Amino acid sequence: MDLESVLADDPTYPPQAGGLSDPARHVISRRHPTEDRPLTFSEAAADWEARFKADPGTEFIDVDGFSRLAPFASVILPGSLYKDMGWIQYELDARVAPGRPACVIGDDAADLSLVLHEVADALRSPETGGEPTPHPGTAPWIARESVKVSDRPDLAEHYEHLRRAARRAAELIPSHAELRAARDFSVSRDILPTAATLVRLADDDNREVAWEKAPGADPGRHLVWGDSPELTELKDEAATWREHLRSDGLPRTPVAPEPQPQWDGANPLLVMSKTRSLLYAEVLDELAARLYPGRSSGMIHYDGYWLTRALQSGVGYELRGLYWF
Repeated sequence: MDLESVLADDPTYPPQAGGLSDPARHVISRRHPTEDRPLTFSEAAADWEARFKADPGTEFIDVDGFSRLAPFASVILPGSLYKDMGWIQYELDARVAPGRPACVIGDDAADLSLVLHEVADALRSPETGGEPTPHPGTAPWIARESVKVSDRPDLAEHYEHLRRAARRAAELIPSHAELRAARDFSVSRDILPTAATLVRLADDDNREVAWEKAPGADPGRHLVWGDSPELTELKDEAATWREHLRSDGLPRTPVAPEPQPQWDGANPLLVMSKTRSLLYAEVLDELAARLYPGRSSGMIHYDGYWLTRALQSGVGYELRGLYWF
C-alpha cells in the first residue's frame, strides 16, 4: 500500500448515523447537511467548494442602476476586521493539519472563541438578520474525547504497513544535491527535512518529533500557525479583535438599498457577498468550536488534509481575495 492509502485507512469510517462528531476526524461546528451524522473533513471541504462554485458571489446586485447594494445580499465590514479574519483562517488550517498531536484547550481561549462566534453571527446577518445563534462549542453532538489512532484491533499490522510506506515515500525524495544538479525547483524546501525525519522515525520507534515551530508553544494557550518563534497567547489575540470591533464595529448587512461605501484610507470598508459571508461564518465557527475551553481533540486524522487544502488554495484563498472599496 502507498503512504496515502495507509494514512487514510480508518476503522471508524464511514461515520455512523447518530454518531458523535470527533474533533480529530470531523468538523464539529455542524453536521452533515442531509443526514444525522458527522461531517468528515473531506466532505466539508467538498461542500464549501461546491457551494462556492455554484455561486462565486463576485458581483453585487445593483438594484436601480446607481451602484446601490441590494438589501440582505451582502455584508459591509471594516478592513481591520477583514485582516483579522484572514490571519485567523490560517489558525484553523494549522489546527486541522493531519498529524497534529492531541491537545486540550485551556480557559485562556474563552474570549477568542466567543468573539469568533460573534463575528460569525454578524456575517450570517443577510440570512438571519443578525439574530444570535448558540455557540457551536456547546453543540451536543461533539464527542468529549477522540477515538485514538491506536484503538484498532490490527494495530501491529497497520503500524508495520505505515512504517514501510513512510520509508518508501521518503526515499523517493531526491537529495538537496540531486535537486541542485538537476536545477529542479519544484520540491518545497520543507519536504527535504520532512523526508529525513520520516526515515529516522521509521528506524526508531521511540523518537519524538517537535510539532510546534515556536519553542514552548502550547496549543491550549497559544496560536499555532506560522513560522514565527514568538508566541501569541489566545487571550491576546482576542484582545486585538475586541479592540478592532470597538473602534470599527461588526459586519452589517444593508437592510435597504444602500450606496457602495466610498474609499476611506483611514478606515477602509469591504463588501462581501452573501455566499462568501456565510462560508466565512462557518470557517470562524469551526475555529470557535475548536477553541472552546475544555475541548479535547486527539491526533488529527489524515482526512484533515482535504480541509487544509481547501483553506490554503481553494475556497479559503478566494475568501481572502476580496476587493477593497
